[in-house]
Amino acid sequence: MDFRIAAACTLALLGACASGGTTADRCAGASVDDGIACTADACDPATGAVTHAPDDAACPQPQVCSPVAGCQQPPATCADLVPVAGTSFKLRTVVPSGLSQPVYVTAPEGDARRLFAVEQPGRIRVVKDGQLLATPYLDLTDRVLFGGERGLLSVAFHPSFAANGRLYVYYTAKPSGDVRISELTAASPGDDTADPATEVPLLTIGHATYANHNGGLVHFGPDGFLYAGVGDGGGGGDPLGSGQDTASLLGKLLRIDVDSPGTPVAGNPFGNAVYHYGLRNPWRWSFDRRTGDLYIGDVGQDLWEEVDFAAAPAPGQAPPPGTNWGWNVMEATHCYGATSCSSAGLAPPVLEYGHAEGQSITGGYVYRGRVMPDLAATGTYFYADFETGFVRTVRVVGGAAGTPQDVTGQLGVSAGNVSSFGEDGCGELYVVSYGGAIHQLVPGP
Repeated sequence: MDFRIAAACTLALLGACASGGTTADRCAGASVDDGIACTADACDPATGAVTHAPDDAACPQPQVCSPVAGCQQPPATCADLVPVAGTSFKLRTVVPSGLSQPVYVTAPEGDARRLFAVEQPGRIRVVKDGQLLATPYLDLTDRVLFGGERGLLSVAFHPSFAANGRLYVYYTAKPSGDVRISELTAASPGDDTADPATEVPLLTIGHATYANHNGGLVHFGPDGFLYAGVGDGGGGGDPLGSGQDTASLLGKLLRIDVDSPGTPVAGNPFGNAVYHYGLRNPWRWSFDRRTGDLYIGDVGQDLWEEVDFAAAPAPGQAPPPGTNWGWNVMEATHCYGATSCSSAGLAPPVLEYGHAEGQSITGGYVYRGRVMPDLAATGTYFYADFETGFVRTVRVVGGAAGTPQDVTGQLGVSAGNVSSFGEDGCGELYVVSYGGAIHQLVPGP
């Protein structure tokens, strides 16, 4: 990040109430009430379209509104999620307030009850059955250097967390501000607290010169290895020369074997942890959980923001290693600090936008959740801009991006400064507001 910087709920569109008449009377005589007490039933007089918008607030907490069965307990397992036809979506606020500068949300795979929110000052909070718990899951404030772009920036749960309790954090460490990636172990994976004393550092990357461009995301890839996006070390224009220096771990996407962190993963191209290079500040990036394709939102310097894309050869595999994304020779598809430059060997972004539109990209995810299977089938990627607050979608087909769509207005609530997106244990998508709220993508409009 650059600081310039309900699962069972749905909306059923039943179609026209009347086939004729004037605009004013298309709802005349229509049967609007669906018999579900917690849905807001309405008919649009201009089109005759009947809608039944579920209202979670009409249910006692922590219940949510099912358009089929009314107020229900939140799902206990991912299999309990109710699929909804259609590709319309909106945001439902899960946590309206109470979080301190949240920068990420995630959950162990298959965990349908809990969402883990990372607070930048150094804590991880638990949202359980829709309720924010008062006691932090993990408090690392005694070792996290917080301020500006520094802090506790993400957490990743081991693919076998339910069995081994292992989780991984990415933060800037006191007193220097060096980037640290550590493993911790929860004594009981089902508990709502973990012990900070179990921390075992896996990797420390020098980052004391400048406070900005820390990167910040750790996430397991489709190949089972831990990946980390690290910024170029800060300053303006990469004064450390990190982006193109393959011996440096700054300005890179790293790939780490958590069972042998000191040994480079076979296939890493430079005999170290470097997997991809030429990145400025890959604050938020993701793998498509269905295809394995890689999307990187790389925060720009003076003029351009970009999304980088690399296709995986097959599901369950990661994209090939060794890609050079061009920084600081280029900023997106443009020469940086020069009238001309050579783009030979450099991979261009799949899309870019200029600073007249936004100034700090927040990379997101391709929606592949269970609740909206029709939307999941489209391969729609969501991303945002922290500075301007827009949320957009795009579809990448055959390695080429279609026309981005601005969906900010249809989300129903303003997400404000979007610090991150995240997926829960069932693959549902969330939007994190730096002001303290978390919103879930649900069926719309």
